[in-house]
Amino acid sequence: MKPGLVTTLSIALLACLPACSLRPAAPATVTTSESGQQVRTPTTKEAPVPTTECTATLSPSDSLADAVEAAASNAVLCLQPGSYNTELEITRSITIRGLGEAPHATTITNGGDFAVVAIKGQDIAVVLEDLTLRGGGDDSGGGLLVSAWADVTLRRCRIDSNSSYLVGGGGVYLQFGKLRLEDCILEKNQAEEEGGAILMDNDSELVMHRGSILGNRASSGAALTMRGGTALLDSVVIADNEAQSTQDPNIYLRGGSGKPIQLTLRACTMDEAEQTSLKERFADQVTIE
Repeated sequence: MKPGLVTTLSIALLACLPACSLRPAAPATVTTSESGQQVRTPTTKEAPVPTTECTATLSPSDSLADAVEAAASNAVLCLQPGSYNTELEITRSITIRGLGEAPHATTITNGGDFAVVAIKGQDIAVVLEDLTLRGGGDDSGGGLLVSAWADVTLRRCRIDSNSSYLVGGGGVYLQFGKLRLEDCILEKNQAEEEGGAILMDNDSELVMHRGSILGNRASSGAALTMRGGTALLDSVVIADNEAQSTQDPNIYLRGGSGKPIQLTLRACTMDEAEQTSLKERFADQVTIE
């Protein structure tokens, strides 16, 4: 190569470096849950997930329920930090995003008589980001109820201190549809029946990446009860959950809906004896990696 060409390329490369350098991935941080467990999660607001501009920005003095009802399909509602006391029913595609530096800064709650967020629209896509769903109570799905074939994603959310007093799923009842949880914490939810944190039914699909399921209570399967569907839990901490059934304190594969059940636990932190028991009793339904 000619010396002049080398010099020209070197100058061009040096000029490009500030603009062309790659942003490193956000480092993982160690957070402590209310039950004292340390959980490794990526830094809040990390870069990889693309975001869209806010369609509207609300404050706690605004009516979130009215804004959701009036929003156009695919709207992005951004919430200033604070507490939003409401009951949300979602029937169209929408994104609801907390603007606080951590999920607990922006809380959606109610008086405990309804699910905090009920998703009832068919074939819609719903995204919740950087929020806490707290204090809901219903016969099923006190924090989050998915009762239609919807595609639901939660990122960096907390679902805590919700309850179910009949069917189950104190934190989440996934009756139908797909639910993806990314870097979420489910803590201190309670069900009088099954599924303190999560109850799944029918042909529903659950994927949970990272995060934790801690300190939930139920009669069986205080972390997860499956009556049908497929679930993948990847790098999830499952601990300190309490159930009346000593054989299935964390995870209970009940069946009952007549639908196939498939569960995969991948690199999860959970009682080894219970994992072994699940694998031995449900060899065709449980995969542990």
